[in-house]
Amino acid sequence: MTLPDPAANPVGSVTMPGSSSMWAWHRGPRRGQLLRLPVMAQDGYAYAIRPIHTHLDGDVVFALTTAPTPAPQTAGFLVRLGAIAADVMARAVCRGVHLAEDLGDHRSYRSLLAAPAPAASMVG
Repeated sequence: MTLPDPAANPVGSVTMPGSSSMWAWHRGPRRGQLLRLPVMAQDGYAYAIRPIHTHLDGDVVFALTTAPTPAPQTAGFLVRLGAIAADVMARAVCRGVHLAEDLGDHRSYRSLLAAPAPAASMVG
């Protein structure tokens, strides 16, 4: 992936890549629940990315199921599944940020802000 060069564009014309994800369930929700779950999962972006939902991004979440029979049709099931999906999404974003490496001139979190490794005398 190549990121745009901010110096080559006027302020406000740089579009940054958005985030996308796919959620799949084997014993999945029914159609109505399946349409709601990506909305709930996308809340995980808001937990981990600030600002979120700007005019410059293209965040999208898809959902699918391979289930021959649907999961329970209860509000509690959907709420729990949506909360788990949002938490997993936030963890995935944070993990990606922490594990990313520099890309050309674009510095990563790890090279800019991560704490240095502990001294050998401090380790086990």
